[in-house]
Parts: sequence; C-alpha cells; structure tokens
Amino acid sequence: VAPILSGGERVGTVYLTVSLRPAYLKLMWDGLVGLIMMSLSFGLSFFVSSALDRRVARPIQRLIGVAGNATESGDFSARIDHEEEGELTDLADSFNRIMEKLQQRAHELEESTAYYLALLEHASDVILILDPEGRIKFVNKSVYLQLGYHPQDLLGEMFSELVHHSDQSRLEAIIKAEGDTSTEAQVLELSLRHESGDWRIHTAIVRDLRENHVLGGIVINSHDITRRRELEHEHLRTAQLLEAIVENIPHMVYVKDATYRRFVLVNRSMELL
Repeated sequence: VAPILSGGERVGTVYLTVSLRPAYLKLMWDGLVGLIMMSLSFGLSFFVSSALDRRVARPIQRLIGVAGNATESGDFSARIDHEEEGELTDLADSFNRIMEKLQQRAHELEESTAYYLALLEHASDVILILDPEGRIKFVNKSVYLQLGYHPQDLLGEMFSELVHHSDQSRLEAIIKAEGDTSTEAQVLELSLRHESGDWRIHTAIVRDLRENHVLGGIVINSHDITRRRELEHEHLRTAQLLEAIVENIPHMVYVKDATYRRFVLVNRSMELL
C-alpha cells in the first residue's frame, strides 16, 4: 500500500498485491526433494552398514572368537569356512594356515613333553623338584624302587622329613639361600629314610632353579649308594684285619718293589731283626 500525493495533498492510493503461492510451492518442492534425498541417504547408509557388517564385521568377529576359543582351550583344530567369509577369503586362508601351524606345533610340543616326562619317570635315579619352601611338588617312580614310597604319597610333603637330622643343616642352607641366583650344582651325601624305617645313603646333586620360570624350584637328582658304602667299609675292615695279622705273626713278612727291589712293606718281626 502506497499513497499518491499532489502538491502536498493525497489524491489517491496505490495497492500492490503479490501471490506467494509459487514461492510456497517451490519451498514445498525443495523440502520434498530434501526429504527424499535424506531418506535415500539413510537407506543407502543402512544398506552399506548392513553389507559391511555381513561381509566384514561378522567374519572378523568370528575370527576373533575362534582364535579366543583356541587360546583358552589349546585346541587349534578349528578352521574358517571360506564361503561364509565372502570378501575376506584371503584373510580366512591366512588364519587357517596359522591355525594349522599352531596345531602342528602343539602336537610336537605334546610329543616332546611326553618324551621327556617318560625319561624322568623311568630314570634309574630319584628325581625330585621342591617348591621354594622345600615341599615336594614332583617325584618320579624310582622313589618307590629306592625308598619304598609311592610318588603320590610324597607330593606336598617336606623333603626334610626324609632326611636324617645330621644332614638337614646342609639341605636347609640351600633352601634358605633364596636370594642366591647361582645355579651351580652342589653334591651332597644324604641319609634318607626308607619306607621301612631304615636309613639309606644317597649321593644327591642339588641345583637351585627357583628363578627358572618353567621349573621354579630346587631340583634334586639322587642315587642310592648304600651298598657301595657297605662294600667300602667291608674292604676297609678287611684291610685293617690283614694289616693286624701281618704285623703280629711271628714270621717275617716283607714286600719289595718289583722294579727297584726296594722294601715297601715290612712287618714287626722283620723290624726286630
């Protein structure tokens, strides 16, 4: 609305009308196009995300799940089906090859473990592993042949209970020296109590392997030398008896060196001449 003036007087009025319908229609059209584009974008995003989830995310999650189960159970026989993995066939192939190698290594490790365990179980010497406090956490079957105990009856028992009190101080010195990182073997002669109550003399090789993350204890390898010590004592008594006889018989007894013909032994009767 605008007035028309002539000489300062209002002589008329101009009315201007404009239709907003075209602009309204254009705005509605633009809004509709925007809504359609937004819907298409959401739909496309949903389709792409679903495809990625089906072809990428789910297969990767399955790979992670299979790997986790294999790690927990130690069973590496699981494989990934190629057809289910679609775009990740190469990744599935690599995963299956890794699982196959792990399965082979696990089998080799089981065989190696069984081999060395069989060696320990059937060794002629008694082999023990003590925990840091001196309790028996492993002992092989030879303990029954040499000391009369069943291995399972000794597990968890203090090894010092089998050792004669006169020898315990030397063993305790090794057990208490926990801060010493030396793994040098020490040889001890210990009297061990047989299941029957008798004492058997053992030579024991003791090595402190508490710092070893696999063994984590004191390893003792012992062998019964009771019979050998008895024979040594018998030989000593026999030698002493023969010496006493030679010294006290009334006849002369002497021994000469075969090479230089020098006297190496004469008895008392020979000395009295």
